[in-house]
Amino acid sequence: MEPKFGLAHSVLGASIEAKGQHSDAAEEYLTALELEKRTREECNETRRGYRTRGMAGLHEADLKQMLRRWDGWHASMVDIAALHAGLGHITESLDWLEKACDARSGCLTWIRAGTPFARIGQYFDNLCDEPRFLRILERLQLPL
Repeated sequence: MEPKFGLAHSVLGASIEAKGQHSDAAEEYLTALELEKRTREECNETRRGYRTRGMAGLHEADLKQMLRRWDGWHASMVDIAALHAGLGHITESLDWLEKACDARSGCLTWIRAGTPFARIGQYFDNLCDEPRFLRILERLQLPL
């Protein structure tokens, strides 16, 4: 309904990515980044990441940029953890989730949900058998 709402494009990208339509998902993610006022250089870096390594390259570029930009905001910790998890960086993801717990990030309530932050929730699926992740869920009083 609002074409300039970046989060909507990001969530749509996650939904499309989950369906395996990577080219369309990449376009939605890139639109979200542009609407978030990422620099032209950052958007081009993300495009190059996608062209050279597919979705993993896109997410690696996004993660690198998020780490550079991180200013201590608690919500970003969960996004960073999600990107690490989606890329298979299990230890790093769990480290960031624990930091988010310590910061009492409200975004943690979405780590077991597919919506509205589908981009976040789906990436944690590969952590379900990790004891540290299960302890985090218990700490948050979320379903195991």
